[in-house]
Amino acid sequence: MSIRLRLGSPAGLSILFVVLAGVPLATLGWLASRLLADEEGRERQQRRELLDNSATVLSHEINRLLSAWEETGSSLNEPVPAGASRLLYDARGVLRVEGVRLPYVPWIPADFAARTAELSEGLTTEFQRHDPVAAVAAYRRVAETSPSPETRAEALVGMGRCLRRQSEPRLAVAAYQELAKLGKVLVGTFPAELVARRELADLFSAMGDYKAAREETNRLAESLLRGRFLIDRATFDVFSAALPAADGDLGRDVAVGVEELWSTFQRQGEGRAATARGERGIVAVWRRSGEASVAVVAPLDVLMSSVQRTATELRVDVGIDDSASWRLWGSESASLSVSRPLRDIGLPWTLQLRPRDATFSDRGWRSRRSLVAAGVALMALVIAAASYAVFRAVNHELSVAALQSEFVATVSHEFRTPLTAMRHLTEMLEEGGTPSDRLAQYYRALAHETRRLHRLVENLLDFGRIESGRRTYALEKTDAFTAVAQIVEEFRHSGAASQHQLEIAPVDQTFRIYADREALALALRNLLDNAVKYSPAASPISIGVRERGRFVDISVKDRGPGIPRNEQRRVLRRFVRGSAARALDVKGTGIGLAIIDRIVRAHGGRIEIESEPGTGSIFTIALPRAE
Repeated sequence: MSIRLRLGSPAGLSILFVVLAGVPLATLGWLASRLLADEEGRERQQRRELLDNSATVLSHEINRLLSAWEETGSSLNEPVPAGASRLLYDARGVLRVEGVRLPYVPWIPADFAARTAELSEGLTTEFQRHDPVAAVAAYRRVAETSPSPETRAEALVGMGRCLRRQSEPRLAVAAYQELAKLGKVLVGTFPAELVARRELADLFSAMGDYKAAREETNRLAESLLRGRFLIDRATFDVFSAALPAADGDLGRDVAVGVEELWSTFQRQGEGRAATARGERGIVAVWRRSGEASVAVVAPLDVLMSSVQRTATELRVDVGIDDSASWRLWGSESASLSVSRPLRDIGLPWTLQLRPRDATFSDRGWRSRRSLVAAGVALMALVIAAASYAVFRAVNHELSVAALQSEFVATVSHEFRTPLTAMRHLTEMLEEGGTPSDRLAQYYRALAHETRRLHRLVENLLDFGRIESGRRTYALEKTDAFTAVAQIVEEFRHSGAASQHQLEIAPVDQTFRIYADREALALALRNLLDNAVKYSPAASPISIGVRERGRFVDISVKDRGPGIPRNEQRRVLRRFVRGSAARALDVKGTGIGLAIIDRIVRAHGGRIEIESEPGTGSIFTIALPRAE
């Protein structure tokens, strides 16, 4: 299509005006914009390179610190890093904790032996004869004479228990105070001091001495939370049940992290790992050392304290995000940030950087930009109003001309294909000599190509009536699911979906809409035809009807190549075809979706597209409910 413009016409005069007056201005504006864009691009590139270099430096610094922790773990003579815990463990459990003490560890070696031989007299007297006075005397003899601290500890527990039954709380207090002096000696599987502190707190409360009870409770809490004893989680829970909550404790957070990573320690002989399950992010390195293994575990902020000093020198703000982009440490992210995954150094997190000064340019650059922009804007305003309308009109005409030209070529090709097949078949039949067993196949092929040509013509005629405004709609109240099911069944029997399985989800309620049955059938058939053309052979095509607010949604889901987001609105325009159609060489005229869009809008509804390249597409016709 050619556009001829006379000099005296408004369009010709406008274009001439734009050419004569606008070219120098456009050139000046282009040069100014290029100058500013290049300068801004250089500023951005320099800032990006600085951030990339800073990310590399900080990543190396984190790796260096972790390597130093690993060296600390390989030699127990090395000091423990400040704020970290060092655990010596083997297959039996944790053997020793250094540095920041932990209130509990995941597993400790079993160290329990029954000691009933020396205690048999006291146990028999207490539980069989029910003579607590004689039992106290028996337990006291064992506590004063036994060389085994464990046996003495159990004897003192028995004394305290019997004295409480005799209502001798002060004597029981003395027995438990003696028991507390035994410290880490085990009573059964519990440290003697923990047992004593808990019993003393209960005794003082029963005696009404609440101050002493609080003191004993505080001593018990300090012993637990400062990790004075190597105990497991179950023991910690037993003795901490009556204690007030102590959230945010460093040792407790590290203990949570160790518990989360314990199975990893057991599976792998050495490595690095991290977890964000506790209140803080926890980082750990571990390696085998002789018969046992050594792990160094610390909160993320301990690791990043040294990194923060480096970041300050580099004039960048740093943050650490987990795999779900949740900020574990550091400042909030901002625009122009650089992300650096830390997987290469063994951490499942991402390093985020941004410049301390969020401004990309200095004052001089901002001033130059303002002056140039003001001058160009002032000159552009002189001709902007006149040239914009002319440019828009001409550009629209050229676009329509190009699309129409492409449409004519596409339609011609679409008509040529079935006509060529029909001509070839009719010539073969006309010449005769065709085997009788192949006649039915030729007739089916002729019928198929005839139906295809008929659909093309009907689509073109419907599109012409819609575009010219001659298409009228007879809206009737109908059940959406019933109408859709009938249309899908007709499409299935037409043979167009012979290689696909049409699946329509059943519903248990009625969705009333006002619709023109013929127009709705045309729109839905076009959607189904597109789904068949773009989906791989034998793939299912899903059709659904559901209610959403004041609309009834009719959706068609295919397994095709998908539509990029930037094309999803364009493909609804006439003569426009998506990139997937060109890439796959799918035949079509580019008016199917345009017809659907106009029919749906005439019904007061809208068409929605949900698609991502490679995942298929969902086309939804949303029509107002009849209510």
